[in-house]
Amino acid sequence: MTRTREREKPELLTLHNGKTVTIRRLEPTDAPHLIDVFDHLSADSRYHRFNVVLDHPDPAYVRQQAEMIAQSVVNGRGFLAFDGPDPVGGARYVRVDDNSAEIALSFRDDYQAQGLGTHLLRKLVQTAREDGYTYLIGIAQDGNKGLWALLDKIDEPFTRTPDHGFSSFTITL
Repeated sequence: MTRTREREKPELLTLHNGKTVTIRRLEPTDAPHLIDVFDHLSADSRYHRFNVVLDHPDPAYVRQQAEMIAQSVVNGRGFLAFDGPDPVGGARYVRVDDNSAEIALSFRDDYQAQGLGTHLLRKLVQTAREDGYTYLIGIAQDGNKGLWALLDKIDEPFTRTPDHGFSSFTITL
C-alpha cells in the first residue's frame, strides 16, 4: 500500500468543557509525550487501555513501550492532542495487512468524555480510508464502557465478538 505523507497542519478542537486542544500528527520522536499521557492515566484507565494491571510499572519499560508506539507510526498513522504544551491524549493505527489496521486510543482521565476521543477516532477512520484500508480492528475489555460508547458515536458499522471478558471489534470503512 502506497501512501503519501504530506505535512499536515495542526488542527484546533474545542472540547465539550470549552477548552481548546491542538491536534497534530504523531511523530516517531513523540515518546516523551506518550509517557506524559501515560503518567496522567488512572490505574483503571491504564487497565482498560493495555488490558493488564500497570499500577507501578518500571519506568524503563514505560519508556521502551512509548518509543515502540511512537515508532509504530512508520507503519500507520497517529495523532496527539495538546492543551498548550501538555499532551492530553492520542490515537493511532498500525498496519496489520493490506486491508486492515489495528487501532489504539489513550486519553488523560481529565480529558475523557469531552469529545476528543470521538473526534480522533473519526480522524483515524477518515485517514485509514484515504490510506486504502477496508477495516480498523481492535480488542477491548467488555467492561470498557467508554470505548463501546465511543464506537457507537462514530456512526460507522462495526462488529463485536465477545470472548471471555474481552471483545474483538472490526470497524468497516
